[in-house]
Amino acid sequence: MNRIRRDRASIGIFGVNLPHRMNPWVPWCWSFFLPGYGHVLGGKFITGWLLIGWEVFINTKSHLNTAIVYSFTGQFDKAKQVLDNHWIVLYVPVFVYTLFGSYQNAVHNSNLYDLADREDAPVKPMTLNSFEINSLDKRSPWLAALWSLLIPGLGQIYNRKLVSSVMALTWYIVFANQAHLPQALHATMTGQFTQAIRMTNPEWLLFIPSLYGFAFYDAYVTTVHYNRLFEKEQSKFLREQYQTNLQTLSFRTAGGMQKVKRVKVVATFDHTIYLEKALIGLEDLGIHRSDIYAIPLHRTPASSRTYDSLHTSDGQSTLDGIALLAALLSALGVIYGYVLAWGPVLWGLIGFVAGGLLGWMAKLIWRRRTVRKATTSNTEVVLVVDCTDSLALSVERTLSDNFAFGIATLSVDNETGANVPADGRA
Repeated sequence: MNRIRRDRASIGIFGVNLPHRMNPWVPWCWSFFLPGYGHVLGGKFITGWLLIGWEVFINTKSHLNTAIVYSFTGQFDKAKQVLDNHWIVLYVPVFVYTLFGSYQNAVHNSNLYDLADREDAPVKPMTLNSFEINSLDKRSPWLAALWSLLIPGLGQIYNRKLVSSVMALTWYIVFANQAHLPQALHATMTGQFTQAIRMTNPEWLLFIPSLYGFAFYDAYVTTVHYNRLFEKEQSKFLREQYQTNLQTLSFRTAGGMQKVKRVKVVATFDHTIYLEKALIGLEDLGIHRSDIYAIPLHRTPASSRTYDSLHTSDGQSTLDGIALLAALLSALGVIYGYVLAWGPVLWGLIGFVAGGLLGWMAKLIWRRRTVRKATTSNTEVVLVVDCTDSLALSVERTLSDNFAFGIATLSVDNETGANVPADGRA
């Protein structure tokens, strides 16, 4: 037996970690926003969160964010006065390294993914102890992203990335408290814009746009990667457990003196936990595994999508440009909000929404120009059940109760040998 050299994923009570393909310029850009984000995207959580802590410490000591606000608003003399050159000297080398390191890690990650995928290493889909349960299943990428829009870290809790969720929530509380965000938000919502400008601290407020954008993006792409991992793990399980007797897929009869009519019940599913519940239900009816055939389908290269969902995640249709533009324009909104009438809080929100819309429109235009439209279904697994005619209705009911997309029952015409619907059921 060949020893597996590269694991496909590691599932623990604190989260799931796995190599995956990514455009190396995406973590590079997130590292530019705030050193450490790119490493977190690449699965180096300890390194990433340590770098984020380093960034916050050096940034606040050097007053870099305040200097950025003054520089972008044309107050260059104030920017020179506020910037502490002793601390900024320590900032530059590590900042440059995070750009290089996040890019290199993304390339290495993609190579590891290809090698692990080729080995088709097994994945244990569940782990538990006295404190926590963690298992693979399919979840909605958009729901994860929306939770992160409420408060950074909630999307990570939805994905069961406990360490990342604690870190994101902790930093958000620190940033919001030091920037006086709750008070400024209340003043903004009541129309007291001048007071909102005065009470905010730009040194800390400028951290928040990138944190929101990153938490939004990370929650989304993490869900996509987890969904893909679930599909691969379940496909391997189905191939090993329900394709052991493929040579008997032709129709047959059974019995002694009196022949028993047999039928084929065909159903289609997507990769969900309900598919496995359906398989268990079929075995409870007395159907042997050798009479159940599960056939996972391969995706076609043309089925690239503008968005991912619970049922379809191609791993390419992520929020790369959308989240980056949202974070960038939100940061610019905060900066120029200090010299505009509505204040940094409102302009930061406007920038976030505007950046997201611009990124979305750019993505739609790019897709329309480079990818031909393809109509695809949600079918990911075809299930064929060989059973007696008397069990057919029970089999259909079991499949239907577990959310099969479609069901057809076929029998054989003994005179012609043709496959026909059994008793009109299809």
